[in-house]
Amino acid sequence: MLDLDELPDIVYAPLGTRGMQPLNLKECPRCGNNDIGKLQLLSKEKGLRENTERGLDSWDTSTDEYEIKCSNCGYNFRIKCQNVFGSAGGKERVVTFVHILTEDGQNDGWLGNF
Repeated sequence: MLDLDELPDIVYAPLGTRGMQPLNLKECPRCGNNDIGKLQLLSKEKGLRENTERGLDSWDTSTDEYEIKCSNCGYNFRIKCQNVFGSAGGKERVVTFVHILTEDGQNDGWLGNF
């Protein structure tokens, strides 16, 4: 059974020189519902790990997408997590960039990092 446990509860959006703003990741972007019992994970797509090289630097990335349905308002949305690993072949995740996608897969905005 699919569940939302592997997603963090909070992501952090940078506020420039004013620090970081915590945002609830497990919340419907349309109605604001944050009751986990009313958010259903419909599907999860794990992306392949890809290597990126720029000059002497090299790192790996992978992208995971989670399709979620809010039973409160009926809205389907996706959470896209782009994981960046410290070096090519490394196992340690350095940062994950989180985006919200609309029902049809359009990027609705960058939420933050975890």
